[in-house]
Amino acid sequence: MPMQRRQARWEAAIVFGAMLGVVAVGLVGQLVTSTRSVSDEFRRHLIGLAQGAATLVDPVLHNEIRRPDQQNGPDYVRAVAPLRRFHDAVRDIHYIYTLVLDRGRVHFVLDAADPGARGAGAILEQSAVWAVYDHRDLAMLKTLGAGGARGVPSATEEPLSDEWGTFMTGYAPLIDSQGRQIGAIGVDVDATLYVARLAAARHRALWGFLPTLVLMATLGVVFYRVRLRGLYDASAAMANAQTAKQTEAHLAQERERLAAVIEGTQVGTWAWRADDAVLSMSDRCYTMLGYYPTTLGPLTMPKWRSLVHPLDLKGFDEAVRAASHSVDRLFVSEFRIKCSRPGWLWVLARGRVMQTDGAGLPTRIVGIIMDVSSRKAMESALMRAAQQDPLTGLPNRAVFMERIEQILTRRSRAAVPPFAVLFLDFDHFKLINDTLGHKAGDELLRQIGVRLESALLDDEAKPLLHGAPLVSRFGGDEFLILIRGVDGAEHAMAIAQKVLQALRPVYNVFGSEVHSIASVGIVTSEQCSTGAEEIVRNADVAMYEAKRAGRGRAVVFNDSMHARLTRHVAIESSLRRAIERDELYLEYQPVVDLHTGERVYVEALVRWRHPVLGLVSPDEFIPLAEESGLIVAVGQWVLRTACQTMAGWRRQDPVRAPERISVNISRPELALGGGLVEEIETTLRATGVPAECLQLEVTERDVMRSPDAARDVLRRLRALGIKLAMDDFGTGHSSLAVLRTYPFDTIKIDRSFLQDLHSSREVLAVIHATIHLIQNLSMISLAEGLEDATQVAILQSLGCEHAQGFFFSRPLPAHQVLQAVGRRTGDEGEGEGEGDRAIAV
Repeated sequence: MPMQRRQARWEAAIVFGAMLGVVAVGLVGQLVTSTRSVSDEFRRHLIGLAQGAATLVDPVLHNEIRRPDQQNGPDYVRAVAPLRRFHDAVRDIHYIYTLVLDRGRVHFVLDAADPGARGAGAILEQSAVWAVYDHRDLAMLKTLGAGGARGVPSATEEPLSDEWGTFMTGYAPLIDSQGRQIGAIGVDVDATLYVARLAAARHRALWGFLPTLVLMATLGVVFYRVRLRGLYDASAAMANAQTAKQTEAHLAQERERLAAVIEGTQVGTWAWRADDAVLSMSDRCYTMLGYYPTTLGPLTMPKWRSLVHPLDLKGFDEAVRAASHSVDRLFVSEFRIKCSRPGWLWVLARGRVMQTDGAGLPTRIVGIIMDVSSRKAMESALMRAAQQDPLTGLPNRAVFMERIEQILTRRSRAAVPPFAVLFLDFDHFKLINDTLGHKAGDELLRQIGVRLESALLDDEAKPLLHGAPLVSRFGGDEFLILIRGVDGAEHAMAIAQKVLQALRPVYNVFGSEVHSIASVGIVTSEQCSTGAEEIVRNADVAMYEAKRAGRGRAVVFNDSMHARLTRHVAIESSLRRAIERDELYLEYQPVVDLHTGERVYVEALVRWRHPVLGLVSPDEFIPLAEESGLIVAVGQWVLRTACQTMAGWRRQDPVRAPERISVNISRPELALGGGLVEEIETTLRATGVPAECLQLEVTERDVMRSPDAARDVLRRLRALGIKLAMDDFGTGHSSLAVLRTYPFDTIKIDRSFLQDLHSSREVLAVIHATIHLIQNLSMISLAEGLEDATQVAILQSLGCEHAQGFFFSRPLPAHQVLQAVGRRTGDEGEGEGEGDRAIAV
């Protein structure tokens, strides 16, 4: 027994020493932490006192501290008086002094130098002493700053003892009235309390160690006794056969517990023996598969392999080979297995090699098998969600792009039938969301998806298709259709027309009837086959061509569309900088009085000379400006430039200057409402142009977009004295209503009415009625786009008052207007220029 005692004492000593080491480390950590906590708290107290003292000094009086010749003067007393009151208020303060920066040197200004002076009276009567301060510490230097940088508040780390006592110092920067640092405020505080607190914290930590020592000793004794008893028990167990039986019973109990755990986890166990090639399984395995042991009979490996799904058999065999040759000797395989119920069951089998032969080959592998069908079903659902649009159930963009890439890859290796892509975008879909709500928009998209699939799968569409098409929702209200085996663009167009026909009937969305038709862009693999992105991009370009062509139709992509799109993008991006770079300019087309032949006023027309593209037609860049929102900025520039030009004509030649200048107003400008009125008033005041010299032209279509708001704006403009003209009369649907209710002075008859004027009685009758209607409403009629003398003669005979067009004059630059306006064109004789013709009828 002495040997067991020595071993127990030795082990108890080791445990006690380990615990002592751990507690010692904890004690050191506690001492360091408590010391740092007390130090940090006291330093924050010092910094707070120093910052408070610094804020008490008036920045304006800082300079008085720096002047030694004024230390006893009234301004110096005013400067240091708040510091002395602060000293009296805080009893722990020894001294408050100032460190002043003076051309690279630090001067020390002391307010109380007598070690015996403690009362306020002595400090107030103590005179300041200037001297070069030769005692420096890191805290002071940190506050004074270095290299021109402003210092920061700081405090000393440890107490300082001298003949005046034990103290610590807090510093704060001293800033003058101009925000510059001229020095620092130092506050010496009695550190006796800090030293006492520090000692108390250390004593508490040491005294706290004593109970731990007692506990450690107790644990050591307990461990010794327990370990000694354990050694006695172990010795007795080795000599007692009964103990061996108890151990075996304990192991059996553990095996039962392990079996219960396995049963509770719903996994089965299996073992495979190489000597007889038999695979034995637990009852749980048979229950999982739905078989009786007698049904399968002796389960050999070949029989087990016959139950594995053919597509998973290769992976199963690879897992078996890996377990036979790998270092870890692990078997892991996930596969489908045929069960008694219809279908297949996903299982996960894991095992480990337990025995090997002399050559290292496995002779026995044991493991578990579990049902993972639920996890596999969830993975399949997640996979479908990643490839399916959640709203319509159609394949999403990723699936569509991947399918095209697959087709292109196969085409590079073998002959694959051509294909086509249809890009559908539904016209005015945003209006449905805005009026009926987003839920209605979602329901409409679902119905659209159903119609697209039905249209491409019904009996009428089958003759047009070679294989099942792929319908995908690309995003928003955009859909893509992939059709394989397309015989050229005409075949693809026929399919697109079939789709448009299926989309044309009315939709019933939550009880509301909704009409929605799509614009379709078509691209075939013959036109572009370098990549999926290019194919979809070109189909998108063709779709926008369909929208520009009138919507609700299909257009096949060609290279010119891409060129137009490139030019479109270039023009739109350049237009944003055209105003800043002075690329825009105005030309002025005269308006002629058909009764007198005089050119009475001019219409301002904006032109654009691009530095690379050259002259860009207004018919091209004005619609782009309207789409991009730049038309407002362009319109403001046109109004301002036209009024400035008009003011210059009036100053140069008041007699020959045009009566007024006419400027077009776009729909976005009209929608500004009061903002447009204010802009025009500001421009007229700035240029000095009278309101009656300005005429604004608006189209009937723009007015009818928001009739009430437009009427209010036009009436406010008319009240200012500005003339109003309605442009493009006759091209809308409510012309008579506009004439009756809106305050127009001039009605401009659209040029489209004049094309067949001399050959069509119907057109002649309409023009005649229109001119008389305008006259009866006391308005001025103006015909646009006159190009020949016959048109002029007819309009004169019908009583039309004004006209403009190339027959009279092309648009002129500003410097030629005074020579062309304000005179009778018939008096020019032989001196008239090209395009400046007299009224000869």
